[in-house]
Amino acid sequence: MNDFLKMAKLDFLSIKPQLLSYLAVIPAVLIFGITSKAIAIILFSFTVAWYEALSVTNIFMIQEKNGLDRLYNSLSINLNDIVLGRYIFVLFTYIITYIITISLFAIIIGFSNINGLIILIGFSLSLLYFSVITGIQFPICFKIGYTKAKVWHTILFFSMLLAILPLISVFSDVTQWVQSNQYIAIIISLFSCCMIQFVSYRISLVSYSKRI
Repeated sequence: MNDFLKMAKLDFLSIKPQLLSYLAVIPAVLIFGITSKAIAIILFSFTVAWYEALSVTNIFMIQEKNGLDRLYNSLSINLNDIVLGRYIFVLFTYIITYIITISLFAIIIGFSNINGLIILIGFSLSLLYFSVITGIQFPICFKIGYTKAKVWHTILFFSMLLAILPLISVFSDVTQWVQSNQYIAIIISLFSCCMIQFVSYRISLVSYSKRI
């Protein structure tokens, strides 16, 4: 097994006791499950992304609280694998949580009311939203640690909410465009996710190397 996969597994074991808290997003399933409209699925997807982005930084808190940097050094895991493993772990956690919650959503509203393509659109857009938030969060955490980064996290989340508020008035128009250009929306979203995560990973790698 490659070292970055070992690092991802180590992150999983470190945060395992808190994983059930990620499913606190389930109430959103019940709320949005009232309707099977495409806009509800997309809003639900954004809710999952927002909550997961808020939760995943817990791994940095655990790392700092328990002095895991020393453990990483003792295992001879290089910086590249530590950072890459962290990004893989977070992405994997997000995908699993999304699959679980969207499955519950499908059960609530009935599988016959589920449009697979709309689900894919919702996933790609929420993954983009998730990537933007974590893409900003992670370099900060790797550079200054979780404790010092908490203030910046608060500013970031409020900023992301404020950035979305102006879009609410035109959200239905955006949704209509997405529905009319479904495959283009998916491709643009996934490509943007890859670019954001790659740039964020490179910045995190440089930041972490200067910190330790």
